[in-house]
Amino acid sequence: MTATASAKSKFTVLLDPADALAFDSLALDMRYRAGRRVEKSEILRTLIRLAETDPRVHAALAEALDRRQGTN
Repeated sequence: MTATASAKSKFTVLLDPADALAFDSLALDMRYRAGRRVEKSEILRTLIRLAETDPRVHAALAEALDRRQGTN
């Protein structure tokens, strides 16, 4: 089967309370700034594309993950 642009994969993300609160706060801020409803899935897809295409975002993500190594 060939994947198409409309085909989507579904994921479950388990967040601790602090991360869930931070994500909720980010979503509310993005909704306020955009002046429209912004779904959390849209935020995640946009962050993925940014990390994939913007070297600065990619490097910041890599550094953050390096700092978290061993803390999970």
